[in-house]
Amino acid sequence: MPKKQNTGNDRRPNKEFLELVEISKSFPGVQALDRVSISVRQGEVHGLVGQNGAGKSTLLKILTGAYRQDSGKIIINGEEIRIKTPADAQKWMYMIYQERTLVPDLTVAENMFIANWSLPGGEKKKNAKIVDWKTLNTEAEKVIKKLGFDFDVKRLVRDLGAHEQQLVEIARALAIGGEIIIMDEPTAALPRKDIENLFEIIRQLKKNGVTVIYVSHHLQEIFDITDRITVLKDGKKVGTYETSSIDEDQVIKLMVGKDLGQERKLTANVDQKNILLEVKDLTTKDNILKNISFSLAKNEVLGIAGLIGSGKEAVGRTLAGLKKIESGEIILEGKKILPKSPAYSINQGIGFLPSDRNLEGLVLGMSLRENVTLNILKKISKYLVINAPKEQSLVNGAVKDVNLVYSSIEQQADSLSGGNRQRLLIARNLCADSSILIFNEPTQGVDVGAREEIYDLIRNYAAFGKGVIIASSDLSELLKICNRIMVMSAGEITTTFNNDTLTEDRLLQELA
Repeated sequence: MPKKQNTGNDRRPNKEFLELVEISKSFPGVQALDRVSISVRQGEVHGLVGQNGAGKSTLLKILTGAYRQDSGKIIINGEEIRIKTPADAQKWMYMIYQERTLVPDLTVAENMFIANWSLPGGEKKKNAKIVDWKTLNTEAEKVIKKLGFDFDVKRLVRDLGAHEQQLVEIARALAIGGEIIIMDEPTAALPRKDIENLFEIIRQLKKNGVTVIYVSHHLQEIFDITDRITVLKDGKKVGTYETSSIDEDQVIKLMVGKDLGQERKLTANVDQKNILLEVKDLTTKDNILKNISFSLAKNEVLGIAGLIGSGKEAVGRTLAGLKKIESGEIILEGKKILPKSPAYSINQGIGFLPSDRNLEGLVLGMSLRENVTLNILKKISKYLVINAPKEQSLVNGAVKDVNLVYSSIEQQADSLSGGNRQRLLIARNLCADSSILIFNEPTQGVDVGAREEIYDLIRNYAAFGKGVIIASSDLSELLKICNRIMVMSAGEITTTFNNDTLTEDRLLQELA
């Protein structure tokens, strides 16, 4: 394998550092990448965008050694390299995933040098078994300070905030010598203030000459932080553009192949007197929600905005029977209910779609068919035997209604993209004929094209006399599809807006 070049002092502005030349990769029946060529400059932040299925994940897996390309070359600093394993890849680049990969009960320094405790910052000594703790901590401090920060590297990772943990991930990448850092949806679990902290870290990386490849479905972030953008579609490169020379609508059109309506399109004909759900003075046993009261009308999409810790996601979890109620009343279609378990809420007609659809929503090892009918097994079975024709008919109708993209209803749920997994959850609730759908972060990890389709599904659902509640950290999302928006802080509803002339700036003021 070619030896990594020492590029400490030969960094020149706009120098092409990483070159992907004619990269192709296929799987049975699928051409995931088709002769994709991308050049990334040294010390730039390069955005990579595309819909689910565009080829982004496959390309990143090739770069990080999880896959090997069928054909094509990877060139770093003018020299072709061969990446056969993740260990090979880490000689040049490091990928930071959405989910943290740190060990909570180890210190910052220990996490940074977890692969080589024997001699941080140097070659591993042969048969070394003794950890030089002083050197480990000193070298960790040097890397942290190089990023422009100063905090105790002896702290346990579990005691750090979200953006501090991300800083440790980045510091670990630098500690092992990574000159290219790949960030995959890095802001998925971050509040707004921590996103700006992350951007400051990225700007510091640029100053140090580190190259960053930034992958996100949030196009505003792409425009805020990147120098250039590469767009992929259907496994092919559409083009690479200077960020300053293109706008968000143009990028969306390149990704999707058509213009998407970006205007506000609220659900029509909402009569606030036609109450579907009424919540009065609701308090949870853990005191996350404190005496909240609100109503939901038929045909309405009601939004909930709030920072982390505001209680916005707790509303849905309480109505879904996942949080215990201390006091208050919940009245659904004129009937008082007490959500004491998820099964109870489902039987009452409350459908819940959690923010983590993989962990709490779907059973990824089950088929699409099994996932769709999970909430209605009693309705389609007799004497514990499922009526297969009835089940087949219901499933086929539900997946058609949500435009699910699939090859067979017997395929496993984990084979679907993020957008299709959300559609699958919606299909489950269509089968259950829920009166109310509650979404926590409905389009988290979903590409822009699938996002618009999910919005249309939500509008159509509400149009049939149903009610929808959406808790989201994406204010533009709430403004686009909700009739009213409640703002929460410290477990209480601080104000409610009619969403006719409401602006994002006004909402931000209320959240500040």
